[in-house]
Amino acid sequence: RRWASRREAIHVNMVHPSEDLIGAGAIIHQLPGSRSPEASVAEVAFLRCESDIDSFLHQCSSGKELIGRGFAEDVDLAAAMDRSTHAPFLADGAYVRYNA
Repeated sequence: RRWASRREAIHVNMVHPSEDLIGAGAIIHQLPGSRSPEASVAEVAFLRCESDIDSFLHQCSSGKELIGRGFAEDVDLAAAMDRSTHAPFLADGAYVRYNA
């Protein structure tokens, strides 16, 4: 019983915001190959929201919190799909522009 209580406590603390799931799904959707069940769930969640991603991110709890704290531009940036031509790359402990 003691182990079950610990598992439940760990599970309760492992809450993942829906916008993280949607973001992961957006990346997964662009990747070739087979999917794990978890990756498939993320991809389906993204596809469900894709047509109105801006509205979803502005209305989710984290989006509302960021907007309320004065970070509406960050929410807008997060909703911008396929706009960046660069990806960050971690090199020597710092993010740099990745050049293929």
